[in-house]
Amino acid sequence: MNGASDFAQRSSEVRHLVATADLPSAIRKTMDLVRDFSGREHLDEVTVVSMTFCEIECGRRRDELNFEAAMQEKKKIARQLLGLVGEVEIHLVEVGHA
Repeated sequence: MNGASDFAQRSSEVRHLVATADLPSAIRKTMDLVRDFSGREHLDEVTVVSMTFCEIECGRRRDELNFEAAMQEKKKIARQLLGLVGEVEIHLVEVGHA
């Protein structure tokens, strides 16, 4: 499988995971995607997204964050993940790998 089709398949998988609200898997897959197709800046960004998700889950378990607030924060994370996938795609086009 060439790089462009591999990226397309894997980015589609991330989008599907976000759409089905499987954020832990979407975060892991995005981290893998970034490691394979981009650089440190994007890896740092997805690492912070992962940390934020963990903090949200911890807040929910401790009843420090209500459901509605947690959902709003998770939607922000979903948008960040989709944005990262888009940024990596742009990066690939700019370096001539797409």
